[in-house]
Parts: sequence; structure tokens; C-alpha cells
Amino acid sequence: MRLTQLTFFLLVVAHLATLSVAAKADVDIHALCLTSPKRCLEQVPAQLAKEKEGSRSWYRLKIYELDSLLHLLQLDRLKEALQSVAQRTDQPDAFRIRLYTHQAKLLTLEGKQEEAADYLSKAIVLLDQGHQLFPAPLLQVHIANLQLYQGQYAEALQRLLAAEDKFSKGGSALFNLELYTNLGHAASYIEDYKGQLKYRQQALRWATLLENQHQLGIGLYNLARAHQALVQYQPALDYFEEAYQASLGAGDKATAHQALLRLAQVSLDNGQYSQAKHFFSRLESEYLPPPMHKLEQQLNDLLN
Repeated sequence: MRLTQLTFFLLVVAHLATLSVAAKADVDIHALCLTSPKRCLEQVPAQLAKEKEGSRSWYRLKIYELDSLLHLLQLDRLKEALQSVAQRTDQPDAFRIRLYTHQAKLLTLEGKQEEAADYLSKAIVLLDQGHQLFPAPLLQVHIANLQLYQGQYAEALQRLLAAEDKFSKGGSALFNLELYTNLGHAASYIEDYKGQLKYRQQALRWATLLENQHQLGIGLYNLARAHQALVQYQPALDYFEEAYQASLGAGDKATAHQALLRLAQVSLDNGQYSQAKHFFSRLESEYLPPPMHKLEQQLNDLLN
């Protein structure tokens, strides 16, 4: 179901109202970090200072910090944060898995595939050892996500479909959001573009129900990419524009500028040269992840 501008506006108003109430009380850092990476990074340092360093509560907050830095593609800060905890010997297994996956994703973005694969293998070994670190449904999604990063698309898809069959009806909104987001990734990798569109629509529905503006922006972006893959230019343009607006509102400049780059690409593919130049001129490449720099250069050559 398409998210209208009015629906988006109402979600933003509701989100701001919620934050206004929260400001009057103690910050619920757990709820905050699950809904807004930008505001999470603003609040986490003060919360960390209240905890005993090395405690489980301290490590939980560090996971929020690492997740938020990765979501916003603040890669220099992420690398520094990872290095600051990598040598600690008191890491709980739950944190060590996140540490490995974040190191793997950072190395992937830097183009260091072999090193990334080593960290992903370590994470999968820990997950498959049977530690009950996460609720079982999310455990399966975490494993499948790692398999996607390693190019094990068929294995990941099989695991995700089994999790959908077993857990989706009674699963939480967060589980379903992660499940259908990763199913969308898997369908994209195997070029099942109709399946990708279906899963992207379902993921956007769960992001909307969660009233998570950051995930809303990502969901809109992913749905736009599904329409782009199906050569459905106008829906792709509409959803990329909404993704840009939602991501800016969430302080997620990385997704916002990826949406701008895609707006330029789709406009050019659709023969709208002046519109493509307009979108490309607003692009700030510092916010793009390294893998998208090649596309940026290609568009620059075509438009200039």
C-alpha cells in the first residue's frame, strides 16, 4: 500500500509529539535507539557514563552506538568505536557477534572482501553454536543476513522463508520488519524482482506500524529500488523522493543522498535530462557509501 504524503505528515507529527512527551521525563534510551539513530548518538554518551564499564548494560548501550553509526554510515567514527572495544576480554557473546558483523560490514564497504569474510565466518560460528543470545526468530534473521553478505543467497532465502513460515504470524513488528527487509534483499540478489517488490511492500508496512522514521526512509528507498528494477520509473521516482524527505527528517543523510543519486539515475533512464541534472547537483558525495562512488562517477560523466 502506497504511503501518501498526508500519511507521512501525520507520522511525523505523531513522532514529534512522542518526543515532546519523552523530553519531559527521563530518556528511554532503548526505545529511542530503536527508532532514531541520530538522537541515539546524541544521548548514548551520557547514558554510557552512568553505567559500570564492561557491564552487560554498558555493552548493550555500545551495541546501540555501533548500530547507529553503521545506520548513518559514519564510518570513521564506527572504525574508531570498534577499535576501542575490540581488544576487551570481557565481551559477552552477544556483543562479540555484533562486533564481528560490524567489522565485516565496515570492511565490505572498504572493499576488503576477504577480511570481511573472515569476520562473518566467526560471527556465524558463534550464532550456530546455539547460544540463546537473541529470541529464536531474530537469531534466524541474523544468520540469514550474514549469509547474504557472504553470497550464500539460496541458503539465506531458505532460512528466511522457514522463519517466515514459523514465526511471522506471531512475531513482533521489529522481527517482521527485519524479516521482510532481508527477504527483499535475497529476492533482489537472485533477480526475483516481483518477489522483491512484494517483500519491500511488506517491510514498509511494518516500518510504518513501528512509527520509525529512520526505517521508514530505508523502506521507501528499498521499495523505490524494487520499482526501478521492474523499470517502473514513475513509482520509483515517487518513492525515492519520499525516501529522501523521510531520511532527511530522521537525520539519515546517507540514505537521503543515496535517494538523490537514484533520483538522478532514474530521471536520466527515463529521458528527463534536466531533471537528472537538478537532482545530481544537490548531491553531497561525502554522505555516499564507497560502493556508490562508481555510480556517482558514471552519472557525472553522462551529465557533465
